[in-house]
Amino acid sequence: MEPQEALAGVSKVLVLPWSGSTTVQIPAGTADGALLRLPGLGPAAADGSPLDAHVLVRVRTAPPPYATTPPPYATVPPPPYATTPPPFPTAPPQLAAKPSPFMTAQQPSTAAPPQFMGAPGVAAPWSGNGPPVPVSPARRRAVLVVAAVAVVAVLAAVGLIFTLLPDGKGKNPAPVAAAAASTTSGAPVTPEQYQATLTGFDSAMAAAFRSLAAAKNPHAVTLATAGISKTITEQRATLADLTPPATAASAHADLLGGLLELSSALAVAGSVADSWEVCVGPAATAQLSRDAAVERLRGAFRTLASADPAHPYRVGAFIPAKTEDANRRLSTGSYLKRTQGGLGRLKIENNGTVDTVFSVVRGKTVVDRIYVRSKSTATVRGIPDGTYQVYFVSGIDWDSRFKAFGRDCGFERFDSTYKFTTTSRSYTEWTLSLLAGNGGNASSSDVDPDQFPAG
Repeated sequence: MEPQEALAGVSKVLVLPWSGSTTVQIPAGTADGALLRLPGLGPAAADGSPLDAHVLVRVRTAPPPYATTPPPYATVPPPPYATTPPPFPTAPPQLAAKPSPFMTAQQPSTAAPPQFMGAPGVAAPWSGNGPPVPVSPARRRAVLVVAAVAVVAVLAAVGLIFTLLPDGKGKNPAPVAAAAASTTSGAPVTPEQYQATLTGFDSAMAAAFRSLAAAKNPHAVTLATAGISKTITEQRATLADLTPPATAASAHADLLGGLLELSSALAVAGSVADSWEVCVGPAATAQLSRDAAVERLRGAFRTLASADPAHPYRVGAFIPAKTEDANRRLSTGSYLKRTQGGLGRLKIENNGTVDTVFSVVRGKTVVDRIYVRSKSTATVRGIPDGTYQVYFVSGIDWDSRFKAFGRDCGFERFDSTYKFTTTSRSYTEWTLSLLAGNGGNASSSDVDPDQFPAG
């Protein structure tokens, strides 16, 4: 924004990624670094209600360099790729097939690997030659971060920087320290009133973090991070509307800035859960505990505790202790559920690179569930006669409380069914193998974590 516009006041039109075009009135005398709140124009919360958006105002301190000189791109020749073939193939690159499970015969699989064309509302990367390149799920987070940066670039052109909030899927590009300048000016509250506000804030945040700690699958982690972000938005608005005691003013500003950073970290955590890189609440909490935003909040809480010896402000009990990632494993052949009553056998060879739990399911009932480490073999014995489906979940760090892997998980099932029959002279034994590469004659499909059979 130009200095004269900030002095006189001006209206700006922004295009927000969640609510479309909107006109923002910048009040006269607005200073550089002021933060404007747009009620109800942010992303949707977990319950569908709209959150607030925030706009950081930047005022130019010098005329732009292109004020009297045409921009350099006006005379630059067309880029080389306009007349010269690109140095890379024009056809979309082939996605690497995921490890393909197969039965005893090692025949090439005819199932095509799934392709991800980009999340709704997010364009997939495109070189400009040929059709857009398919994007695999593993690249989803990178695409969203690129999209977030593109939003910032567009809005910066009109002198406003949009601060990403929950579900923005990217890190906050704006200098959040300046955002704390939006605290309402007024008479400072008393130390007792300030402590009461901090206590209410602490209680609300603790409840939101408990929901994250209880999340049992990636979908639940995503919902819980969105819930914490909504709580931050609500509680930060309350904190920003008061003037703290003078001794706490600096730490209070750090608290407001740290909460904005935490919102961005939670948006990233939600996208990581969407790609199944983090699979249960404790693993997500551990990663957040090491985030720079959480460390900044710890510093603000320490400063508040020591700012006024007569009133050591108590806050921050909800912040998780710094925790490193674990790598817990069960022994190969460990049963998580056991049913006997037949003679059928299922031999499982896990030639993959990660541990896997296999579930033998009849209808909607899990009959057997067994843990098989990578590069190991186990046999399920005593399977009753019948027709079964086999589901399997793989990953890192087995959480026995949730009976799930904490990180880098995958939820799948074999597309075929397996029939076990016993006669007076024979019984059925199937052999299933997981490959580390391509090949095999038994295809598998991803399963929604919410639909994966428990037991």
